Amino acid sequence: MSLLLAVTSAAAVPHLEKQGTAERLIVNNMPMLLLAGELGNSSASSARYMAPHWSRLKQMHLNTVLTPVSWELIEPVEGRFEWDSVDALIRAARAQNLKLVLLWFGAWKNSMSTYVPSWVKRDQARFPRAQLPNGSGLDILSAFATATRDADSRAFSALLAHLKEVDGDRTFPILIGIWPLNSYKQALRLNNEVPGIVIPASLLKSMESAGASARDRGFAVAREMLAWARTELAGAYLIPPFKRYEEILEIL
Repeated sequence: MSLLLAVTSAAAVPHLEKQGTAERLIVNNMPMLLLAGELGNSSASSARYMAPHWSRLKQMHLNTVLTPVSWELIEPVEGRFEWDSVDALIRAARAQNLKLVLLWFGAWKNSMSTYVPSWVKRDQARFPRAQLPNGSGLDILSAFATATRDADSRAFSALLAHLKEVDGDRTFPILIGIWPLNSYKQALRLNNEVPGIVIPASLLKSMESAGASARDRGFAVAREMLAWARTELAGAYLIPPFKRYEEILEIL
């Protein structure tokens, strides 16, 4: 999950606008091309470490910085949120007139559960791990544990509430990532074998029932999600299946 946090003056909510056969990002009522650089996974955990780098990012003629916000830093004790790391990012970006794309490192990051709080890591009864067929555990939280889902959701909701409080006079749109499903077999594999990905049972059933037309069903769902994102969110970023970029055109 990612957020684009605008750290300039308040205006209309950033959104995607149709422009011919393409779409463009509108920020502060003006088209914006993101000239972005991404920080290392743990770089933003230290404001002192980052202090000399913000001016260098600006000197590189960037207008946007992608930076993680990790669950372990904002909720070190369950129910007690600490916002020093987030607030330091916002202040530093404002000082350089940069925008932030916040990357949520919650229960999973690239399938691994590296950035969860220690109280989650220690309580494997409440937050069970994914397991190999031989029963050995992995450093990956199970995607089927409701306690994990709920705890991650509470932390992310708290982050959004804090951003509204400290940056409410500005705007931060939420975008959703959409990956069109090519087949029932692919959907089943993602659901069963990739930690952090859960395909709704109703969608799996409909793709199985579609048979040879499963791809059409998968792409129809992607189009439905994109239409929803256009009205309910600031927009979406589309993930080409297996780097077949031309297939994205089918859902636009």
